[in-house]
Amino acid sequence: MRFKARLQHDGIIIFSNIIMALDKIGSKCMMHLTRDKINFAVLMSESYEHDVSAYADLNVGDIFAEWRIESQCENRIFLEFTLKNLADALNSAKKAPVCSLKLTKRAGQACICIETKAMEVNVAHDMPVKCMRASEYDYYLAPQMSKQDVQLELPISKTLKHVIERSRTLCKNVIIDGSQVGQMAVRIETDAVHVRSFFTDLRPRMENMTDEDMGNTASVKVDAKKLATVLNCYNVRHESIIMCLVDEENLVICVTLAPRATGVMTFFVPCITMDDADRQRGGGGGGGTGGGGS
Repeated sequence: MRFKARLQHDGIIIFSNIIMALDKIGSKCMMHLTRDKINFAVLMSESYEHDVSAYADLNVGDIFAEWRIESQCENRIFLEFTLKNLADALNSAKKAPVCSLKLTKRAGQACICIETKAMEVNVAHDMPVKCMRASEYDYYLAPQMSKQDVQLELPISKTLKHVIERSRTLCKNVIIDGSQVGQMAVRIETDAVHVRSFFTDLRPRMENMTDEDMGNTASVKVDAKKLATVLNCYNVRHESIIMCLVDEENLVICVTLAPRATGVMTFFVPCITMDDADRQRGGGGGGGTGGGGS
């Protein structure tokens, strides 16, 4: 099998920022290369049900200046590696005009050689990788989720991220109440404190939904620290970030990268079982004023 690619400066910045956002989730990464796509699957742990998982589907023509791939598996290559190695190599290349990637071997070990040249100095990083079979990669495909009850486009500002980061200092878990009419509340409930932050005038998204779904509400309980980690996706250049809720079951963050043709990132956040008290205090995100006041 053969793989060779080249990034110019703008592509280095875009690709590096995407990889750094994925690296926040976990170190173990699976990568699927085809003639026109590059897909990543990153797990915080081996458990889909109890930890965050992240996926990126990128169009190589909008990031890479050159892309060549050959393999006996329909020109597809599957690799497993430590994501931090790629993040560090790309971070050191941010000031370089060009960065090349090539699949090779070093002393019998498969590697991706990441080479940059700046100020007449060549710098090379050999990143060890494990070649996978297509059947092995199937385990790391994104999980299927039920039909979303609520889809809301999050604010352009990082207000939600700041609210979640403040909340985790008060309570380990947060509850998200959402309404398809464009309202959301973030609440924390402890013996000592009850706090709600309201977000109004959010844009409802209607993918695979009908007008009858406009009355939908949903609530999920999640680990505040894990959600804060996922919201680092705000640091990636994007066109929109959408939060999808399935009542008491799923919270999914979908990021459409900018420019739109670049691709998408999807984050699955595991939910914690809610008790009767959690449900009674909920309100589907209604009420309150302001865009994130608490």
